[in-house]
Amino acid sequence: MAVVQQTHPGMFTGLMRLPAWLPLAVLAAGAAGIGGVMLWRAHDLAVASATPAYTYATCVRNLDDDVAAADWRTQHDPRSWLAPATLAQCYRQRAQLTGEYVDYSRAEAALDRSFSIAPAGAGPCLARAQLSATMHRWNSIEPDLEMVEKSLPKSFERAAVTNLRAERSFQSGDYAHALELYRQAITLDRENGVRYFGLADADNALGDRKAADDLLDHAENLIPAHEHFTAAWLQMMRGAILMDRGDFAQASVRFAAADAAMSGWWRVQGKQADLLVLRGQDDAAVTAYTDLVRRTGNPEFMDDLARITARRGDAAEAARWTAMARAVYAGEITDFPEAASAHALDHYLDLEHDDATTVHLAELNHSLRPGGEATAKLARAYLHAGRTAEAETLIRAVLAGPWDAPILHRVAAEIFTRTGKTAEAAAERAKFPENVAAKS
Repeated sequence: MAVVQQTHPGMFTGLMRLPAWLPLAVLAAGAAGIGGVMLWRAHDLAVASATPAYTYATCVRNLDDDVAAADWRTQHDPRSWLAPATLAQCYRQRAQLTGEYVDYSRAEAALDRSFSIAPAGAGPCLARAQLSATMHRWNSIEPDLEMVEKSLPKSFERAAVTNLRAERSFQSGDYAHALELYRQAITLDRENGVRYFGLADADNALGDRKAADDLLDHAENLIPAHEHFTAAWLQMMRGAILMDRGDFAQASVRFAAADAAMSGWWRVQGKQADLLVLRGQDDAAVTAYTDLVRRTGNPEFMDDLARITARRGDAAEAARWTAMARAVYAGEITDFPEAASAHALDHYLDLEHDDATTVHLAELNHSLRPGGEATAKLARAYLHAGRTAEAETLIRAVLAGPWDAPILHRVAAEIFTRTGKTAEAAAERAKFPENVAAKS
């Protein structure tokens, strides 16, 4: 029987899904927490702590300590494959928190070391599947998930496997199957608050906002008081959902709650800056993004500055920010093509005039996760490359399906404007978050 190292339920169990703004949608869906936290209930959200108990810097220091401890054990227990497996998880968690891609490389190296030590049929299969999912390598996770299932996993481990499959199905546009799998994952791990996020995010994207909000409320009630990161993450994601809906006031409250739960996290501050842009407060947004670039070197914030300065007519400044971002993306595309394709694609769609590269990135992104978001971006890439008919066919197919997000309406409006369908373009523009907010 295969022995497969699993993660503790208090460790990340999936992607930090940050909407297309995300990341991970990142950001992806789900992490159980790091460290501890103050809980934020619905009736608490208007109250922000003047002296937050936990900060982003504290969380990073704690992860630095975890990395150092796991590295020490790896060096002093060279026969243990569990030690480098733990080190890999620590690197991945730190990378998800800080955005430092180099830690993903370190995680891969630690996993390789673990598998080189482990006996045949054993090794940190779930950890490798989680890292692959984080890096958008969806096509490579199934063999590892099958190995986990052969190892007589505990319920929370089976939930992690099921949640990864659900996320893959959702990213691939198989929404009915994704919903089914998300529900199965919850059944297997009902006390894990974060386990509810994947289903909630899917329900929201597919139009069932009431179901999504109920699940998110339930998730908040399950988060233990010591999970600072988890509370901040969930409030940030709820704010992003509200921002996409055009409810800017409540989004702002949620982002403030996230910052109070774990103050100083650059991802939260980035979302707050995005909200400033949607509200038309470009001067404040420029100040925020400039500070974020200084602190993080993240090319997405450089892109934000390029967009604003281009909109203001400062071509030279826009070109400067665009070139800086391009240089960072070039390295990421070389080292992590699957993960970088989605983030770099937004840069090329908005700021570059390189049709070949844009289409290449869009097709790679679509091949990895051919759901609504990736299809909308591919349609836009085709539009920019002059493949207008293909672009319209793709976007109409997405519009006919259940998936709904601001990017869909922005791309549809652009395509319909280009093809002279002014009424349809106007109907799509009315669905932009800022236009929805103006009506409310």
